[in-house]
Amino acid sequence: MRRLIELEEDQELKKYMQNLSYVKAYRFEDSIVVLIQRSGDVPHDIYQRLSRILSESLRARVRVINGSSRDLKSIASQLLFPARILGINIVWLPNGTSFHVLRVSKRDLRYISIPIEAAEKILSLIIGSDVQIRGE
Repeated sequence: MRRLIELEEDQELKKYMQNLSYVKAYRFEDSIVVLIQRSGDVPHDIYQRLSRILSESLRARVRVINGSSRDLKSIASQLLFPARILGINIVWLPNGTSFHVLRVSKRDLRYISIPIEAAEKILSLIIGSDVQIRGE
């Protein structure tokens, strides 16, 4: 959070950082996901630039994603980029509980920058339901 405040003073990022609001950060092992909410026009490459700057300063894998919507597909596609999400299934168990299964192309699994277990745990924390990622 402190690093984000310092970045707001950077002249190059200042006009974009004023349109962004910090929502929450999730940490799992050496991976950090920062949810940012935007209020104006912010190009998508700003998220990548912020991820790179925060990764260098925190010495961890950092993904900055747009957390404006709590839609599983939009958050998962940003977190798992450049992997494509083929579909999302909800599996209902006999005891009445459910969990989500994200189907990702097997070819694309190797391009995901954070470990699959970390992505599953972080997505579960964000949406409040268990999530599994399967390669097909």
